[in-house]
Amino acid sequence: MQVNNTYAVLQAIEAGIGMAAIPDYLVSHRKGLVRLLPDIDGPAFETYFVYPQELRGSKRVGLFRDFIFEQVRKAGNIM
Repeated sequence: MQVNNTYAVLQAIEAGIGMAAIPDYLVSHRKGLVRLLPDIDGPAFETYFVYPQELRGSKRVGLFRDFIFEQVRKAGNIM
C-alpha cells in the first residue's frame, strides 16, 4: 500500500493492514498499536514555527514558541 497522507497510513495500521513508520505524536494516545523496534530512530526532518508577521511581538506567540522549543529539547532533539 502506498499513500501520501499520514492520516491515511494511521487508518491503515489501525485496520490491521500492516506496519508503518509514523510520528510518535500521532500514535501516543492510540490504544491497540504497538511500537516495533523502539531503539531505532526515524529520519530527521526540518520543522518550521510559522505565524503572521503582525504577531511577531506577541507575548503569547513568544511563550508558545519557547514552550515548543523546550519540549523538543526535553525529547532529546537538539535544535
